Amino acid sequence: MTTANPSHADLKKYGAEIEHAASRRNRLEYLAGGGAAVFLLLGGILIMLGADGVPDLVVAAGFGALVIGIVAAGVRLVLAGRKTAPNMSGDSSAELRRHLETERDLLRTAWLWYVAPLVSGFLLIYGGVWMSSPDRPAFVLIAGTLTLMFLMAVALLNRRAAAKMDRELRELARRDAGAAR
Repeated sequence: MTTANPSHADLKKYGAEIEHAASRRNRLEYLAGGGAAVFLLLGGILIMLGADGVPDLVVAAGFGALVIGIVAAGVRLVLAGRKTAPNMSGDSSAELRRHLETERDLLRTAWLWYVAPLVSGFLLIYGGVWMSSPDRPAFVLIAGTLTLMFLMAVALLNRRAAAKMDRELRELARRDAGAAR
């Protein structure tokens, strides 16, 4: 969209580009999440089957909690994806704005529905590892810190993408105001 007064066709094309990018991102999330969930589920089952005591069971429970968190995030993404597809048949600008606002809000709150559900699983895993050798906390501290940094990076990257959507919304509003004159 390079014109000052975007046409319906321009807005429709831009909406399609946004929808394509969001769909591609979501497909990658489903693939990565599904692969991680299968890996974690199998790992949790193997740990549980070979458990020597409570620490192993706590770690296995952590793997299970991670799987539940991944599935919950995937369900949230699927449900949000069903609601966000733009319908560019009517007022294209308003529909595109609604779509961008929904995508922005989804990205802005990713820490809540995407990152937070994973925290309990990591806490259980690292707690179980720490329980098995409380006199050597180095691994738990290092792995826990790296995990926390990774989760924070995911949350920050999503906030950054939400800020980009805010800029897109401001640009669209500016163009709408120019078109109304």
